[in-house]
Amino acid sequence: MSVPIDWYEHFDWRSDPNAALRQARDRPLRAVNIIERTTSADWRPRVLHAVEFLFDGARLAIYNAMDENGITDVPEAELPAVHWRRVHVA
Repeated sequence: MSVPIDWYEHFDWRSDPNAALRQARDRPLRAVNIIERTTSADWRPRVLHAVEFLFDGARLAIYNAMDENGITDVPEAELPAVHWRRVHVA
């Protein structure tokens, strides 16, 4: 805990690491939403699934990938049909 972190020694720069980001590059951002998974449990009726960014012709979602964040461009059509809802933020 007392040793400073040397960020530049431990990380490699990659200029284009994620194909999902390529699809959204240079496109206007149209909406930001929260995607919630809905459940029938009274103690936890809704769970944060992702933060969604909708661009002209592209969709990105940042989600919990366990011990890291994940990013995906999976189309909305592939989300479960009845167990999610979208909450518009911006």
